[in-house]
Amino acid sequence: MLFQTDASVMKSTFLALREATKKWSKPILKLGNNFESIL
Repeated sequence: MLFQTDASVMKSTFLALREATKKWSKPILKLGNNFESIL
């Protein structure tokens, strides 16, 4: 039972992280491109 609960918590955490990564990947990529052009 405990293992199933941990698995569901990990899954929801992973999904939340993936959504956050998707939301922030474009600004981070844009920032990286700007940084490269500055260098």
